[in-house]
Amino acid sequence: GVLFAVLLSVWVARSQQVRLSDTVSAAVRREAHVAGQFISGLLDEQQRQLLQLASLPEFSNDVHDVGAIRLVMERVRSFHPEFEWLAVTDARGVVLSATGARLERSDMRHTEWFVQGQLGAWVGQPSAAGPLAPYLPPDAQGHPPMLVDVAAPVLDLEGRVQGVLVARMNWGWVVEQQARLTAYDNTARDNLLLSPRGEVWLGPSEVQGTVLK
Repeated sequence: GVLFAVLLSVWVARSQQVRLSDTVSAAVRREAHVAGQFISGLLDEQQRQLLQLASLPEFSNDVHDVGAIRLVMERVRSFHPEFEWLAVTDARGVVLSATGARLERSDMRHTEWFVQGQLGAWVGQPSAAGPLAPYLPPDAQGHPPMLVDVAAPVLDLEGRVQGVLVARMNWGWVVEQQARLTAYDNTARDNLLLSPRGEVWLGPSEVQGTVLK
């Protein structure tokens, strides 16, 4: 099949933009556009669901009602197992409530998802699981899964930011959805999605996570 590399120049939930090598053909560019639109649509939907969750009374009324909030997040995760972890922080970045009670009371103020989530709905790049890694099953290669962070501010009844809601989504789920899309397209199976530093985010399992020189 045709092999191409997509370099992510901007990773924004509503408008993923890709930069392609000038040497690739128009057909490959079309394939890249379809793949980008598909992945963008998946992430848009996850972001929409998180915004709806953040607007529920359980969050807007009192983020410190940790039991009620955890119950809501556990219910969401039961329908969306691609979310490895959902959590809500206070305004200082301390985790108040989380699925499985994991990392509760941890200080997350320096994480990108907390910093960006205070400003508005945000989707991050695939990244390492970090402190969540010990709680996650390994991927097919025996490594902790890559995660994509989806975050949104939690507002009180007067519109003030009182915390951040985050969902850390298993990137493998996105890979699986893309695999279904390309299952009957032999030319698309070898497509690679690369990070700006050349790390393979999406492609054949044997090269995922490696850095192309």
